[in-house]
Amino acid sequence: MKYILSIDIGGTRIKSAVLPERPSIEQVMNAPSRVVPTLGWLNHSLPKLVDPNHWPSLAAYYKKQGIHYDTVALSVPGVVDEHGRFMRADLVDGPAKVPLELLKALNESAGCKVTLIKDADAWMMGFQAVAEMCEIEVRYPAVLMAFGTGFGISAAFSVDSVASIEVSARPIDTWKSLVAVSGCDEPISWLVHKIIGRPFFEYVDKSKKDWDYLKIRDEYTKRVNAALDDILPWIERCMGNPIRTCILAGGNAGYVSKRALSDRGINVFGLTAGMRKIPLDLINVLGVEASSRRPTPMALQ
Repeated sequence: MKYILSIDIGGTRIKSAVLPERPSIEQVMNAPSRVVPTLGWLNHSLPKLVDPNHWPSLAAYYKKQGIHYDTVALSVPGVVDEHGRFMRADLVDGPAKVPLELLKALNESAGCKVTLIKDADAWMMGFQAVAEMCEIEVRYPAVLMAFGTGFGISAAFSVDSVASIEVSARPIDTWKSLVAVSGCDEPISWLVHKIIGRPFFEYVDKSKKDWDYLKIRDEYTKRVNAALDDILPWIERCMGNPIRTCILAGGNAGYVSKRALSDRGINVFGLTAGMRKIPLDLINVLGVEASSRRPTPMALQ
């Protein structure tokens, strides 16, 4: 049986597990796993994370435990092109110095085959795997939105075809509804991440201490709905059909009202606590495993 060291690198935490190819629910639940802080890894040292001879690495941890794997699969918080290059300029060109040729560097460090995808695409593949395991019917095309340190989107034409979307690559004037709702109109490429990502919650914590959970949820849902107003027409034109399913994923998905999004006439799934039999931390790790045996998601055109 083939085993895959599956690693999801988030903005705050790195989640990992050694999974057999096409695992069952029982195999996922019983798989050896480890979670470590991202701090100290999302920089020039990232390839060492899979070096079995670098003692702080995940590879070394599993080696010490006597846990064997055949290949490595990772997801990272940013665009990966068809050549395995990491296209986040702030991390590649900035002081962090993450290698641009990231897949090549990971292969050299791991000493075995490595596959690499974007984190939102891992969420989508993980959702599809959980839906299959739990016999949940999914209507396609589908869009997944991941709410964490930033804001990610992935789309799927079918259970076998995932398309990658990079919201920061969209023109600034794409986000007219989002800007109107939030009042934030800075001409920056990562505008959407500022309005829907971690900066929103930092703003609430600092300036809106009187807001209760329901108020935060209402304000956040307004922003998410506005973002969908802005980007869904483009996604649907690219896919050639209306979106029929929307999936909410990530640590801040619980602040989005599924009912409000359902008013659009689409099915809404929340990867928070309800529809899953698998711990939340393992869903995108499961998607990383799936990515090791599926075509690399290509950018939606």
